Amino acid sequence: MIFDRWGAMVYESYAIENQWDGNVNGIIAQSGVYTYKMIVKDPLGLMHILTGSITLVK
Repeated sequence: MIFDRWGAMVYESYAIENQWDGNVNGIIAQSGVYTYKMIVKDPLGLMHILTGSITLVK
């Protein structure tokens, strides 16, 4: 999941093959800092929540 600076979700995917192309509803997103949240399962079956930020530059 990727969120804008106001906390609105701008992208969500459940498949690792899918990548965010920087568009929101078919429109190029504003340059800036976005946050992400990933929920992943490791080989032992344990769930992990990873968060951080990315900077989108046009």
